[in-house]
Amino acid sequence: MRKIFLILILSLPVLYYVITVLSWEKKKKIPITGDEPHYLMISESILKDWDFDLKNNYEEDRVTKKIIGPVDVENHTIEKNGKYYSIHSIGTSCIVSIGYTIYGIVGARISLALLAGILPFYSINWEKRFNSLEWKRQGLRFYIQLAFRFLWLQDKFFRTYQPEYY
Repeated sequence: MRKIFLILILSLPVLYYVITVLSWEKKKKIPITGDEPHYLMISESILKDWDFDLKNNYEEDRVTKKIIGPVDVENHTIEKNGKYYSIHSIGTSCIVSIGYTIYGIVGARISLALLAGILPFYSINWEKRFNSLEWKRQGLRFYIQLAFRFLWLQDKFFRTYQPEYY
């Protein structure tokens, strides 16, 4: 019974994160900004071309505007032998690629929401390594879950005010 209750409690962030993403999508289309489109461009290249050359993906997106449209490619890529390679790591792109394949940009956001919500389950096993009192373990669990919430919402806290989006 206690284990079921614990699983239910730890599942609440998953539900909260996914509902938050879906409510943002329903209320208003929040544009992707910063490095987000470039990570999605890597996902697009992996899924479509099975390579890391982003040149054709940026050129195609310049016309279709599926992800971002015309963008400053030179600030986010390195050119070698006529090919564009991203300066960003591919880990995030691989994580969001499944959701991106299924439901586009919203699917990528949901993938990250699910990841952020599932991480507390991992923290249970991680905290068992601490041979300390129960209240310290509970404090660690609370701290980790709180940290995940702030990581998830950091762009909302530190975003520059842009009147056209609010």
